Amino acid sequence: MPAHLVESIGSGPGHVTFVHGILGSGRNWRSFARKLAADRPDLTLHLVDQRAHGKAPPSPPPHTLAACAADLEELIRPLGPVRAVVGHSFGGKVSLCWARDHGGAPVWVLDAPPGLPEGEPTVENHDVMGVLAGIAALPMPAASRQSVRAVLQARGLSEPLVAWLLTSLRREGDGWRWVYDLPAVHALLDDYFRTDLWPFARGPHPVHLVMAERSDRWSDDDLDQAEAADASGELGWHVVADAGHWLHVDNPDALRALLAEGL
Repeated sequence: MPAHLVESIGSGPGHVTFVHGILGSGRNWRSFARKLAADRPDLTLHLVDQRAHGKAPPSPPPHTLAACAADLEELIRPLGPVRAVVGHSFGGKVSLCWARDHGGAPVWVLDAPPGLPEGEPTVENHDVMGVLAGIAALPMPAASRQSVRAVLQARGLSEPLVAWLLTSLRREGDGWRWVYDLPAVHALLDDYFRTDLWPFARGPHPVHLVMAERSDRWSDDDLDQAEAADASGELGWHVVADAGHWLHVDNPDALRALLAEGL
């Protein structure tokens, strides 16, 4: 089973699964999920590690959105009736693929435009590519977490981002290593950038798109399509105020209120 169930929070009959973004993990959503479960005791919230991330076991290629969606289906269906799937960033497109390929429950897509990026993502114009380059530049195993911190800071990464990345280091016998399968992560990200899910997002399946107000991920075409689809009733369109891409960190109260009402 390539995906891994990290934790289940709450004990309600409605099952909601949270799908993290690239270089993330299920534990990133633990604090948020605990507060949401307190707001909605009728729910059980499941946090997962996707393939090539966290504690997920090794998985064979192809490493694609569709493969991640199949992993998700295999993992969550035995848990009980699916109330919704909530995906952030890369996990948002995985959630859309899950709904497209396996049907069923509504999906909430957090700051993940369904369309294609404007131009080819590079280290210079896309923050995730820059982070991957920084990670790849580090010789592994590292002698200490502090040595990793120093290299990442020297590459210009912010302290909050560095602190978040350090949670994905694992101590092994010869030193510290990333928990990621980096070649697989690159393959997943490549498929993410090349997959246009607007035709599905604007279909009859219940889809909610959530944009962070300060996000830089949405092209003019994405915004036009989202607003037109919202006006025609083809999907739900929501904006979380005072938040950047990491909206569950920047404004968790507003996002939690939105999900507590909508799930």
